[in-house]
Amino acid sequence: MKFYALASGSKGNCYIVNHQDQWIMIDCASSSKRYLIEALDLIGLAISNIDAILVTHGHSDHISQLKLVKDRPIYSACHLKEEFNQIMIKPLKTFTIGHFQIMPIALSHDSPNTVGFIITCKEETLVFITDTGYLRNEYLGLIENADYYIIESNHDTEMLWQSKRPIYLKQRITSDVGHLCNEDCANILYTVVGEKTKSVWLAHLSEETNTLDKALACSQKRLQGLNFHIAIKALKQFEVVSGGQE
Repeated sequence: MKFYALASGSKGNCYIVNHQDQWIMIDCASSSKRYLIEALDLIGLAISNIDAILVTHGHSDHISQLKLVKDRPIYSACHLKEEFNQIMIKPLKTFTIGHFQIMPIALSHDSPNTVGFIITCKEETLVFITDTGYLRNEYLGLIENADYYIIESNHDTEMLWQSKRPIYLKQRITSDVGHLCNEDCANILYTVVGEKTKSVWLAHLSEETNTLDKALACSQKRLQGLNFHIAIKALKQFEVVSGGQE
């Protein structure tokens, strides 16, 4: 399984998962149509190569460019515009797209029916979790010892509370329907990673209330006592990054 980050953060989110000739997009949002097309071109793709799209939820920083792929199968637990070729999905109900078996899991965010995904292909599993205030304990067993994790590490709590953001926004972000902070992310990872785990990507970092270094340091410190090595990377807002293996 190969996977790519094209955009990750409050200005847009878009990822690609690939095996052989199959290309699945997770969320479809970026700063512009041009950026998304150029980012796809960097990995040798065009919009026409995308086989299907998985949507986590309906906030604009995840679906703003969805019209570019409106004729493709779009799998979502939230209701989208009628113009889209939507296939409704439900948490814990596994479905198949070509080489991939995909299980949605319910997340806790202030957007109806937000989900993450457990994506399995052959013998490898990718866990994708962003935009959630917390993770239900019942899901920990489902996501443990995966090969790859893409998980939200949105904000540094101290930076957030010291920022000039309005109090209502700070309260929203830190609520159960907000976003995972660096410590939340690190604690989840400590609970679920295992000897099979190859890499972790820290995703959806705030450019105002977090830094790459702070997010990395928090998770690295939490995992440093483990007796196996895991490569950890913090994703920038707009940078094309590749992971996984053929």
